[in-house]
Amino acid sequence: KDGSTLENAKIYSNTNNIANGSEARRNTDPVVVINGSVKLKGKVFLRGDEAPTGTDPATGKSYTGQVGLQVNGTLTLEKDAVLAVFGGGKDATTSNGGTAIRLNGGTITGEGKLIAVGGDGHFGEGGDAVSGNGTISVADAYLEGGASVSKSGTAGKALGDQAKLSGKTNRKLIDGKTGSAIDYDHDTYWRDILTLPDLSLYTVEKNAPGEGSTDQEKPGVDQEKPGVDQEKPGGSGDNGSADNGSNGTA
Repeated sequence: KDGSTLENAKIYSNTNNIANGSEARRNTDPVVVINGSVKLKGKVFLRGDEAPTGTDPATGKSYTGQVGLQVNGTLTLEKDAVLAVFGGGKDATTSNGGTAIRLNGGTITGEGKLIAVGGDGHFGEGGDAVSGNGTISVADAYLEGGASVSKSGTAGKALGDQAKLSGKTNRKLIDGKTGSAIDYDHDTYWRDILTLPDLSLYTVEKNAPGEGSTDQEKPGVDQEKPGVDQEKPGGSGDNGSADNGSNGTA
């Protein structure tokens, strides 16, 4: 909430892995929600859970993986801070990958580094790295859309059409791929909650186009998703619980 600070946290959700009594949970709400003005310090890692089973009545499609972060206000990354967010979608049980970050008229700003990776859709759509309506204005941004493993699916975008990237932000934008096997040993998705993501995988060159530029040209877009191995299908995921809580607000 307004005035809060989120610092050195590892938060991963298992909301849909645990039944609510005899009833299966169907939760796609964001793991963390930013309301008002919030600061972020140190290194923070967030991951949404796998998709619930069944059809979402709001879309008429299979449920998506859980959204990692929703920003309703302003999230400020302090100097040298790192925020890494992953939409739900590491296991084959997830048909449609979850969005990593949803901007609900919000802003992510500051002098830190932002990493966002959409969840993989194993039979349908990949999740976007950043969706919604808002602005990102940080020092460095690594944004990667989730893959669609099905050849007939649609991969996720690095940056949604209504999301804006500041001209002062260095960026690496990678749209997801379709119909590709995932190399689970070298993928940029955070799969093993017993370890932290390898931050050396998320390099960003000093390529900010400068103030007054827009994100329309999207310098740094890379159609080749790191870690894709055409000859290595399949893999396995894990289930864990949250160090700092499976769902919450900051």
